[in-house]
Amino acid sequence: MGALETKKRIMEKETVLGTFLIEIDTPGIAQILKSAGLDFAVLDMEHSGFGIDTIKRLARYCDGADLFSIVRVPVGQYQYVARVLDAGAKGVMIPMVESAEQIAEIVQFAKYHPEGKRGTAFGIAHDNYKVTDMSEAMKKANAQTLIVSQAETAKGVENLEEIIQVEHVDMVWIGQFDLSQSLGVPGKFEHPIFVDAMDHVINMCNKYNKPCAMIVPNVEQAIYWRDKGINCLSYGTDISIISQTIQQAVTQIMK
Repeated sequence: MGALETKKRIMEKETVLGTFLIEIDTPGIAQILKSAGLDFAVLDMEHSGFGIDTIKRLARYCDGADLFSIVRVPVGQYQYVARVLDAGAKGVMIPMVESAEQIAEIVQFAKYHPEGKRGTAFGIAHDNYKVTDMSEAMKKANAQTLIVSQAETAKGVENLEEIIQVEHVDMVWIGQFDLSQSLGVPGKFEHPIFVDAMDHVINMCNKYNKPCAMIVPNVEQAIYWRDKGINCLSYGTDISIISQTIQQAVTQIMK
């Protein structure tokens, strides 16, 4: 299918499914996820031990399996944003976005001229080690790179209408755990304050026709939030999937 086609599906708000990789970086993991029917993997640098070498390997595994790779960087700085894209990631997710100015700077880091000021390096991982026409390589990279802004603080939700209108911000990813904490109701996902914040994010995405994403812990939650308008869903993490599957089996076997 290719990165451009997957990005197109995301931008057209088709339902796409993926998961987070936080612990597993084996050569087969991307193909396992793809064969299971997933569309993307988020390679997490914020809460894992993954460094740039691991990200580079995982991005190649994803590319070989035709699995769209998004890296969540630990912080929105140039040395993270541009470097994970150079390593072959197809998208970049920025945590704790709270202003239009903040995400506009990320766009500059992630895009080549004329859309940004990303440093140029060609014939490396991000263009499959092929030396091609520089202008065409830049155009292709700009077209396929997905920029994801995380809404996970009260301030970020408050400023979301300005954030979402920044050119080349492609998708909003709700970080519901951090958001609930920032709102003063940690883990209380039924609390009216949290529910109102979630509704606001979804409404803003609908208003500006932007895809919306979040992580979900189970099938029931995935269906619920899909029907509420969230089209990009991460089914748990590598850790939670393995742990839950084993726990369910142990419970049934040991009855």
